[in-house]
Amino acid sequence: MKERFIQTRNYTQLLESIKHMDTARKTSSRRFGLGYGGFGVGKTYSLERVVAQTNALMFRCKEVWSEKSMLKTIAFEMGLDDSGSKAELFERILEEFNRKHRIVILDEIDKIIRKESLLEIWRDFHDNSSVVVYMIGMGGAEGQLRRNGHLYSRISDIVRFEENNIDDITEFCGCSDVVIEKDLIEYFTEYYPNLRAVDDMIEKIEKKAKINGLKTVTLSDFKGMGIERDAASRKRSK
Repeated sequence: MKERFIQTRNYTQLLESIKHMDTARKTSSRRFGLGYGGFGVGKTYSLERVVAQTNALMFRCKEVWSEKSMLKTIAFEMGLDDSGSKAELFERILEEFNRKHRIVILDEIDKIIRKESLLEIWRDFHDNSSVVVYMIGMGGAEGQLRRNGHLYSRISDIVRFEENNIDDITEFCGCSDVVIEKDLIEYFTEYYPNLRAVDDMIEKIEKKAKINGLKTVTLSDFKGMGIERDAASRKRSK
């Protein structure tokens, strides 16, 4: 599998949303954003590239976070002194946000979405600086955040991560060391419309193709390889 970044539709939407919010931050009082969607639609794949493109700070939320442990994590990642009380940590971080504008991405927001005191800390950062805070979560994140009216009213951009379409899958299959034929791409799009599953399939296809001397793989070839049957058998044996 060739190493090449694929600009999927989800990646493009997320990058445009974050850039729009960053451009509008000086005139907008709403600088929270939200991206959400199910497993395997490319959230992590998109985020890693977006962070590099925007020089954003990214934090993966932890279920074990308390107010202080979250503040210590933020301070440490920003290169600040992470000692002191909660109030001291908060003021130190806020001062840095006001000194230097930052985009912050909170990945796996679902893990703290019910911890209102943690979300309130981010609302305070938002209200007292120009920081842009973009939250990334699973499919239910938007509905859960609606219950927090104070924070939800500050969300200006929402991106819903969709299942990858045939253009995304075609581009991704183009990274394979063997040629994936159109009928197999269409099959992946219908039955495996997420990059994680397709990546796993291509890895197995490449191994089988090498053994059998195949340069191209059709849907018929794929079915004959028994990859899906093997996967189903492993699931049943667990």
